[in-house]
Amino acid sequence: MIIQTLTYKTQNGDGETATHSLGGMAHALHCADVNAARNLSRLLHRILAARAVYNASPPIQIATEMPGCGALTATLAAEPDDAQHHYSLSLAADDETPEPIGADLLLLSLHEMLEEDYDYARIAREMAAIVDTGNSQHDLIAALARLDAFTARVGRDSDGNTPLARARVRLASLKKEYEAAESALRQVREHARSLETLRDQVDACRHEYDQTERRLGASVLGQLADSLERLEALERDIEAARSGKCLDSDEAAAIQRAETQTETARLQVERTREELRAITEEIEALRGVIANRTEMSDGAPEEMEQLQRHIQSGQGRITEFNARLDEVNNQIGTLDAQIAEAQEQLTALPDFSRIAPNPTDWLNQLARSFKTALGVRDAEEETRDALREELANLRVEIAGDAAIFESSANFAEELLAHQNARQHWETRSTQIGEEIRQKRSQHDEQVASMPGLFLLSLGCALFLSLLLGAYVGLQKAPILIPAFLMLLSILYFLTQLLLTRARVMRLARSIDKCQSELDMMGSGEQGEVSQIDRLMTRADCGTARELEARYDRYRELRAKIEELETRFAQQEEHLRESEERIPKLFERVRSTLEQVEEPPEDEDDIENAVGRAIAKYQVYRETKRRLADLRNQHQGLLGRRRFLERELATTRESLPETEKQLREIMRNNGFADEGDYRDINAALTAYYRYLDAIEENTGRVNTLTRTLQSLEARLPEEEAALATFTSTLEALLAHAQFDSPDEARAAAANTMALRDMEREKATIEQQQESVLQGRPVQVWHKLAGDAVIDDDDRGPEHYARELEAIRQQREDALQQYRALFQKRQQALAAHKPLCEIAEDMAALEQHIATLRRDVSAAAHAGALTEESLRTWRARHSSAIAERASEILAVLGIDARMRLDLDPNDAPSLEAAVENDHAAATPAVLSLALRFAAAEMLVGGDGAPPLIVDATLQGAPLPAPPEKFVAAIKEIATSRQVLLVFEDDAIADAVSKLEMQKTSF
Repeated sequence: MIIQTLTYKTQNGDGETATHSLGGMAHALHCADVNAARNLSRLLHRILAARAVYNASPPIQIATEMPGCGALTATLAAEPDDAQHHYSLSLAADDETPEPIGADLLLLSLHEMLEEDYDYARIAREMAAIVDTGNSQHDLIAALARLDAFTARVGRDSDGNTPLARARVRLASLKKEYEAAESALRQVREHARSLETLRDQVDACRHEYDQTERRLGASVLGQLADSLERLEALERDIEAARSGKCLDSDEAAAIQRAETQTETARLQVERTREELRAITEEIEALRGVIANRTEMSDGAPEEMEQLQRHIQSGQGRITEFNARLDEVNNQIGTLDAQIAEAQEQLTALPDFSRIAPNPTDWLNQLARSFKTALGVRDAEEETRDALREELANLRVEIAGDAAIFESSANFAEELLAHQNARQHWETRSTQIGEEIRQKRSQHDEQVASMPGLFLLSLGCALFLSLLLGAYVGLQKAPILIPAFLMLLSILYFLTQLLLTRARVMRLARSIDKCQSELDMMGSGEQGEVSQIDRLMTRADCGTARELEARYDRYRELRAKIEELETRFAQQEEHLRESEERIPKLFERVRSTLEQVEEPPEDEDDIENAVGRAIAKYQVYRETKRRLADLRNQHQGLLGRRRFLERELATTRESLPETEKQLREIMRNNGFADEGDYRDINAALTAYYRYLDAIEENTGRVNTLTRTLQSLEARLPEEEAALATFTSTLEALLAHAQFDSPDEARAAAANTMALRDMEREKATIEQQQESVLQGRPVQVWHKLAGDAVIDDDDRGPEHYARELEAIRQQREDALQQYRALFQKRQQALAAHKPLCEIAEDMAALEQHIATLRRDVSAAAHAGALTEESLRTWRARHSSAIAERASEILAVLGIDARMRLDLDPNDAPSLEAAVENDHAAATPAVLSLALRFAAAEMLVGGDGAPPLIVDATLQGAPLPAPPEKFVAAIKEIATSRQVLLVFEDDAIADAVSKLEMQKTSF
């Protein structure tokens, strides 16, 4: 197959189109503009890809838009002289036609080859992919990896979180669910017997309730009869009580109150008269005792009180002075012993005045300084260790990501390219799917129209046969006219039927071709393993977004590790400085503490040594202060002892004269027994007892006299009240027509009994109403029925309680029945029906069988791929290398290449160049291998054209222009080669070698 013609608009502004015929072998397309050259090569490649996708038989015309140049139409033909056009299609400018398998064999871009940093290993890897799939990015090893990943993803065994494993777990769960449902159904059958028992219990309670209700009615009727008999007896007693005397309760209370007041007044008068007699006798006796008292002078009590206070004060001061003297002497002795002890302790302690004016602050400052230095060192060390641990943890954490992303040179560009390729594949898949739907719709319409055309042709043929029969029989010429028209109709309908059938076949082939392209795109997408795919596989990421997030995390961890390494180095320096400062400070503290006889043993003993030195200084300071305080206290106690001795002597000299004056006053006041007491205090006590006895008798007489006067004044009033109450009682009895209070009390008792009987009557009537419970008697007769009262009748209350108990028992049974019924329903509701579970199990078993078939198919495909991979690579690697060596000879380089594409080892390329030829660069070797691959892998009749995109954009050719064009002509001996370029040097070489050229 070749591209026969190219039709495009000219640039002269008149909008005319120009058609250029292309050579069947090598043809050069010269574009003055770089963009036009690149667009032209890409559009030609898209045209070839569209032809492969749509699977249209040549000749075919494909039209599309070339940016900057307008419409472009290419004619593809199987032979150079084939000029008939039976099929055409248009490609939109933004139509991203997917590249078919073998895309790198149809388009060779020198600019991309020169831009890349090629080496032998990379060339060998690309050639392995090209030999496998015709694409430099996707090889069969990646396809095997995807098959293996698919097998692992579906699940090889029951372990892991795979669809097959989950399906097996789900099947086991369904089996357990089936067993649980069967068990629940068995339990429900057991509940049926309990439900029947509870229903029988409810019926029994209902029957017992009816029997007890009849007994209640009989008991109510019996109790009602008893209450009626009691009412009749009470009515007879009430009539008898109403025939006797009655007294109103108010009158009875007034008479009772008057009688009580009269008796109380009489008793009070008798009690008052008895008290008057007793008080008169006691007053006469006390007056005889008081008559023997001697009169006391007016000023004697005040003088005695002053003298007594003087004596008591003197005696108290003497006692106090003696006690204070004893206390002071004891304190002086104690202080002497304490002063001697303090002087001994002070002699044994070191002299702290040599260290500093304030030794405590100085020692604390030294200890704090050393402790701070130790703390700083420990903090620095902890910080260093924490940084080291954090750094180690981060290195462990980043190890997995580092192994994944370190091989990626530029992850952002690779991810962008991967996303663009993915978007391109998805867009093109959608377009092909829409095209398949449209063509299937057209195919169905054409197929639906074919039976109608066939019937019309058949009908016309039958009618034509009738006309011909008529003509044979009648031999009339006019019959031939409609016969001729029927023949034309038959031909027309048959032609339309054949054309419709041809269109149906073309649509079917086009649909198959689109479907094949879609399948090839899907398999190519699955087999294509880009750098991002490999990273996603190694990182176990499902999407590129997850991989990008993981890469961002890797970059953050890497930046954090670098920052931590800097901080760790700084922390090491700080720790070294802290460790050098501690020994110097220790020597300084040690020299200071040696002066107070507390040298530290080591660094850990610094704080204890300082504490001991401070404690010793505290003892030293406290001892000095206590010694000064003791000496001051000793001088004060000596002065206080001299003062107390002087005051004691003065007090003792003033007491004898005062005692003499006091005894004389007691004798003058009639106390003759004062000589019997040697102690003045005892004499005073006896004298005051004497005075108290006289004073007490005098006060008692005065009190009794006032009481006697009060009783004499109250007696007439009590006698008048007695007379008043007596007259009131008599008036009340006369008004009630009673002769004595006893008759009044009897009438009041009769009245109270009458009222009690009336209340009892009302109570019985209320009891009747309560017993009837608001129901008529007829209702109770109907309720009792033929029931009779038993001898051991317990009353309506008992039967009412029994009814309540039976009702409660029935409610409990009903509640148990409902609970058991609900439990039965819940036991059944918690499980699906057995038929549904069985259906789910059958569907799941079918799904498991499908997954197993997928795994087996993937394994079989992998085995076939591995076998074909070894055979295919071994067959073509040596042939491609040999043909590439021949092409290198055309390029002016004498070299022998060896291409090893063993699938069990990494692909390798070796080139033996004669005389160390400088032009044998990796780009030249790659160019020769690509030419050889395009010739060897896509050969035979109808091979697609090879498009060489030589838009260099100022970059040098990998070979001299003449040699390069000669190599193009060498390749063009077996297929059409279109060289698209913009460089003038290539144009000169094309002219020299007389290659057909078209300028755009």
